[in-house]
Amino acid sequence: MHRNRQITQTIMAQQQIPVEMDVFADRYGSDLTQRPVLMGVHPSDIGFILGKSGGTIKKIEKEVGATITFVPYTLTFPNVPPHFTIMGNQNATMNAFSQLSALANESLRRQWMKSAKTSEVTNTLKIKRDDMKMVIGKGGHTIQSINKRYNVRSFTRTDDKDPKDTSVIDITGYGPDVAAAKKHIWNIVHESMRRRGIQIDVDEMFTMAGAKIVKKQEDDAIVEKMTKLYYLDDLKSQDEWCRLRDLLSTTDKPLLKRVDDTIQADRKKRKDDAIVEKMTKLYYLSDQKSKDEWCRLRELLRTTDKPLLKRVDDTIQAELDSVGPYN
Repeated sequence: MHRNRQITQTIMAQQQIPVEMDVFADRYGSDLTQRPVLMGVHPSDIGFILGKSGGTIKKIEKEVGATITFVPYTLTFPNVPPHFTIMGNQNATMNAFSQLSALANESLRRQWMKSAKTSEVTNTLKIKRDDMKMVIGKGGHTIQSINKRYNVRSFTRTDDKDPKDTSVIDITGYGPDVAAAKKHIWNIVHESMRRRGIQIDVDEMFTMAGAKIVKKQEDDAIVEKMTKLYYLDDLKSQDEWCRLRDLLSTTDKPLLKRVDDTIQADRKKRKDDAIVEKMTKLYYLSDQKSKDEWCRLRELLRTTDKPLLKRVDDTIQAELDSVGPYN
């Protein structure tokens, strides 16, 4: 148990918890050498950490080699919160504690996101009717694509004070989504003004630049997400891939092409990396079969992909240089 004392003290130090504030003392005593590693848990996080039928805990136990037990709250020890006990060697208990803490943080993040998304906001934009045409798009296509992309709801109406020249658009949704949709719409408005020959002042130019930056960041995130989804085999990932692809095919075909180009480039890079690794290994093998395969691949690259052949040669030369001459 002396090892458990060291582990518990280490964990307490990492969390900056004074030993004298130990909430588990009523149940386990104050002698750290006589008890397992303990981790308190908020009641709202218990189900997420345990997983369905305790599946998440069982998976962690198998991965790290520790024994994890959930101890619920009881009136017998009213001052002791619900918690997990962790038994095993030092490495196993530390790894288990780290994974349980990560799950608790993820549970908190999801609860916060769920709570935040229930707090909808509505922002109102006033736009010249001449510019609203581009915002709405033919048959409402543009505004509908914005609604889908940013998960917002948009409603247009005439401005009571200036019904002839000004339209109003109300955007409702989760705060950050509404903000992103607003910047996208202002970007369209500024483009419409530019086409109508209206000069944009400095402040508006900065707003437009900011909208372009935000869109680029969002596009980058979508490209990264879809590239990762492309290589995943589970049904959930495949469904998400198809959903995003269908969405982009109707709302942002240039971004869809960028996704396809990125995946194609990534596939080629992975294939090239595998060829370089394979040919580098073959170079050092002395059996005839390996030599024949080396020559075949080299001849193939010589006629089909000279830049990749040069990369192979450079990689092998770099390895030879790092080893240095034989004594």
